[in-house]
Amino acid sequence: MKINDFLLFKNLTDEETAFIEPLLKRKEYKKGEMVFSEGELGAEMYLIEKGKVRVYLERGDYTLELATLNSGDFFGEMALLRVYDRSANVEVVEDSVIYIMTINAFKKIMEKDLNISVKILTALCNILADRLARTNNNLETHFLLNKAIVGDKMFRDLYITKNKSKEKHTK
Repeated sequence: MKINDFLLFKNLTDEETAFIEPLLKRKEYKKGEMVFSEGELGAEMYLIEKGKVRVYLERGDYTLELATLNSGDFFGEMALLRVYDRSANVEVVEDSVIYIMTINAFKKIMEKDLNISVKILTALCNILADRLARTNNNLETHFLLNKAIVGDKMFRDLYITKNKSKEKHTK
């Protein structure tokens, strides 16, 4: 996979990708290895050349799978826009080769040529808009499921009874 095969760089010329490629670090990850964990400070994004990762959250005894990403996908992009704590965990689920773009490399790209910056940021905005639209659809589905469950009288009665008995014991 070449750099301009990534959606993020698809609109760049060969000359522009030739400038970017040396700024990226290429790293191999083994299955089971953590790329980063929720709460860690992030200052780089990752582009998957080969392999697969899973993005997830852990809340108590529960694991919430957010995404499975494959060759051509990227993650951690928000770190290029602001240095912030990571909002999820990313684990390698099959041996992978991943390009890493640091915030400093991104700044060099932006300083080199505004045209390159505009192309990358436009692609990033389009991809993030698609992700946001999918998230909105998922939220709507979860809302409707929750509404159906809460709207079920038997479920409500069980829930209300449980709360009322709890109140009696606390008085």
